Amino acid sequence: MDDKRLLEHAKGYIDQMADGINPLTGEDEPADSCLQQTRISRCLRYVSDILGQVLNGELAAPSAAPKKIPFALTQEQLETVKPADKPVSLSRFLEHLYQFGGTENMKKIPFKRAQQWLEQNGMLAQEDGKFRPTSGGQSIGIVWKDDAFYPGIYYAVSAQQWIIDRLPELLAFTAQKPAEKMAVDPETGEILPDGKLPFSLTAEQLDEVPVTPGGVSISRLVSSLNTLIDTSRMAKLKREQVTGWLTEEGYLYVYDGGARPSLRPTPKGEQAGIKWEHRNGPSGPYWGTFYYDDAQLLILEHLGEGQDGAE
Repeated sequence: MDDKRLLEHAKGYIDQMADGINPLTGEDEPADSCLQQTRISRCLRYVSDILGQVLNGELAAPSAAPKKIPFALTQEQLETVKPADKPVSLSRFLEHLYQFGGTENMKKIPFKRAQQWLEQNGMLAQEDGKFRPTSGGQSIGIVWKDDAFYPGIYYAVSAQQWIIDRLPELLAFTAQKPAEKMAVDPETGEILPDGKLPFSLTAEQLDEVPVTPGGVSISRLVSSLNTLIDTSRMAKLKREQVTGWLTEEGYLYVYDGGARPSLRPTPKGEQAGIKWEHRNGPSGPYWGTFYYDDAQLLILEHLGEGQDGAE
């Protein structure tokens, strides 16, 4: 999500809160909620106005701090680099190297990338998810110490000098971005777009979805559906995707006759089991749109429609 879309998304949330609406559920907050207080509403509207000016180009957003560049050394600086005078951990050694030319606009040498470079050069290897020195690493002075207080891998002066002699190679490697891992569908081997498949449920999963009696909010319904998927492979279903389809199909409409806009059922929606009701919640009474048995089944039957916005 780029900066403009992020600001627009934040402004939308703030506008809803200023109107006393919970932006995560689309429902009115109870009377004793802080979002129903005039002072809070005025403050949120002020922030929304500022964001609106930024989005319209009337006000410049605060400039971000300049991005740091990868750590680098000139040839003259390289010639001055010397090892520490005792065995040290890799993180301490990288700190030591930074002293020979690091500046405020430079990143430090990434610890994990340095480990990967040493692994690539056969000095380290992973065992049970942890790095250990190889025989080659041990030969240059990389050792594992089972110290009672600070167990770990230590780099003798000779190992430090070995790295210093190859420092341009290390810096070139760490300056490169690591290759991005592509998400692959384990069943088909297909590379997944944007890392995740769009939300979907199998016919078997749909058959197992229970209908909640007494009517539920759209947020509760969507949350229960998202528990049925593997979110590491599949994008979650969004409440706006469902309510957007219901609005397009004439089951909901935007009511703008009160203090704040709200989604309410049309006569067609009421016939389908969608009701605008007054209920008592933990924080007090409130009004909201609720989906009864027939409405839940309607959504399940048409779950694949109007989901192009899945992320």
